[in-house]
Amino acid sequence: MTYQMRILAWIIAIPFALLATVFAAANRQLVPLDLWPLPGTQEIPAYLLVLVPLLIGTLVGASLTWTSGLRFRLRARTQRRRADELEANLANIRAKAEKSPVTAPGPDKTTPLLSGPAA
Repeated sequence: MTYQMRILAWIIAIPFALLATVFAAANRQLVPLDLWPLPGTQEIPAYLLVLVPLLIGTLVGASLTWTSGLRFRLRARTQRRRADELEANLANIRAKAEKSPVTAPGPDKTTPLLSGPAA
């Protein structure tokens, strides 16, 4: 994550955290929670009725986003390893080329040069 993205994340996260804190402090009264097919009623604070599903939804969404990008991260890692291998091979080839300089081929002394029309 780049530096600007981290700053933006904090700029967004801090007000939401403050808003959740104020909401929780303002809604401490108990409310009945009746889960219809189950017997009984549970008394819970009102802020839990709102903040817990919000937190669960955020975690589920983040995990789905992370898993959807997993394929691309794995491919990028594989490509990075391949690029590193190719760069190492290229460095080896360059090192070998520097050790044994290539000379330009000269005229072969065993074959006569053509001095006239070819027969």
